[in-house]
Amino acid sequence: MNKAEKSLLDTDILSEIIKRANPRIIFKANSYLNQFDKYTISVITVMEIVEGW
Repeated sequence: MNKAEKSLLDTDILSEIIKRANPRIIFKANSYLNQFDKYTISVITVMEIVEGW
């Protein structure tokens, strides 16, 4: 498995992870979690998810 670089996830990607509809994204998200133990998101992404933007 290739090592990923630590990344800041944007709202679109986080939304896809939450929906769990795309197997390719879920595979990559799980691989990322195995390597880094958590996602990195911004306060803007948090507000966009909370406010439904």
